[in-house]
Amino acid sequence: MFILFLFTFIYAYGDIFHHNNIISGDRAMGLGGAYCALSDDASGVVFNPAGLAFANANSISASANAYALKQVTYAKTLGNTPFLELSQGILPSFMGILQKFPTLKDWVFGFALYPIDFEQKDQNDVISIPKLGIEGFHRTVSQATSHLVLGFSGATRIKPTLAFGLTFKASLLDEIRQEYQDSTIAIKNVPLKSQADPVTLFRVTTFNEKRNTKALLFWPEFGLQWALGQNWSLGMLGNYPIVITDSLNISSDTSSFLHTTDYRSLNSNDFDLSQLDTTKSLGKFLKNSGGVVYRQTPTQHSSTYTSLGAQKIEPLLGGWPWTLRLGIAWFPNSKWLTTYDLGCYGSPLTPSPYVELLRETVINHHLGIEYFMIPSIPIRLGFFTNFDARPTFPAKSANYPQIERIDYLGFSLFSGWVQTRSQINIGTLFQYGQGKAQKIRDTLSYQDVSALHLTFAFSTTHTF
Repeated sequence: MFILFLFTFIYAYGDIFHHNNIISGDRAMGLGGAYCALSDDASGVVFNPAGLAFANANSISASANAYALKQVTYAKTLGNTPFLELSQGILPSFMGILQKFPTLKDWVFGFALYPIDFEQKDQNDVISIPKLGIEGFHRTVSQATSHLVLGFSGATRIKPTLAFGLTFKASLLDEIRQEYQDSTIAIKNVPLKSQADPVTLFRVTTFNEKRNTKALLFWPEFGLQWALGQNWSLGMLGNYPIVITDSLNISSDTSSFLHTTDYRSLNSNDFDLSQLDTTKSLGKFLKNSGGVVYRQTPTQHSSTYTSLGAQKIEPLLGGWPWTLRLGIAWFPNSKWLTTYDLGCYGSPLTPSPYVELLRETVINHHLGIEYFMIPSIPIRLGFFTNFDARPTFPAKSANYPQIERIDYLGFSLFSGWVQTRSQINIGTLFQYGQGKAQKIRDTLSYQDVSALHLTFAFSTTHTF
């Protein structure tokens, strides 16, 4: 086994491949995001602005995602040893306002600030598996990702039962990632030109990289909502986000050197390159190094290969997925509510120039149920999907740039206390996903991946 950097990495841009990482809005969270046919509070800015026109009163809403945890497990990454990545932290909150203005007859306006992606990661891994040639591996990752959206909406009733709404949003994606890796890999039975026995080489590699990615988007949206009698409601939302600017700044340095078990001095000409594939990492290193490339003493390097680089890449994303969302809600009586949304997230019309950032069209489903045990205590239960927009894995190939593809299923459970002018809700959202990954470079192996997201949240709304 000969690995330059043990774990692969791609252009970091947050999780742009899943569309339901965070569900915002106090009532919408409990219904698993099935809110397009309702949206008659401030979270209509998120799900369907037309629903604002059916609001009974002005309101202000806030929800706090008190704690969030994300865990991804890559099975049998190093031999039979799994590899775990963990991130956790406090998510940004949703805040929204719904306001009617007497001077603007029949118009209702909304404002909201909310996250659609957020991650805090501080990873520190120390691994040693001598039987696989990994004498030592150390990796640290510090990452902070946020994607915040600011939206303004207006809605009016075209007819008493039909409303139309518009939303204009701006969003900022910002990520800072610092990664460091150092590894000592044993390469056994390296042939020499002399009659001496093959030697064991140890390659020591270090890698340090800092990435800062930013993107600014503008989202025009439109929505319709239609009340069908007393028991049914239909909703539709469409948008086409526009990438105003995006960039990736990278600065990195790498270094690598070889030594033998006894730190003897050897020249690259001492090796029998005819028995090594010079297109592979080890053969290429020996062929191109020239001169003495091995450590002569345990404390002094005779030669170290180092590369330094800094670059700015723009544009990177291409376009952003468009959305078409359809919703239906059924109110059989004053206690029960059942609602369903189908969300289609289309492939960007302008694809990214980088294959690892390509996204396909995906369809997600949301189902929500609300039941009032007594007039002041509701129970809300939601089910939803969060499918990966990356293309399906092709036939196995070394260095394929797709790190992972994970499809999630999620549910939410919330309860609260509802009064005439205020309500408080508390609950949890849980997602579990499975998929495949190619975590190690220069191999044909894929790993089975399992992942979970867990969020504890509470929210409050006050009408006035």
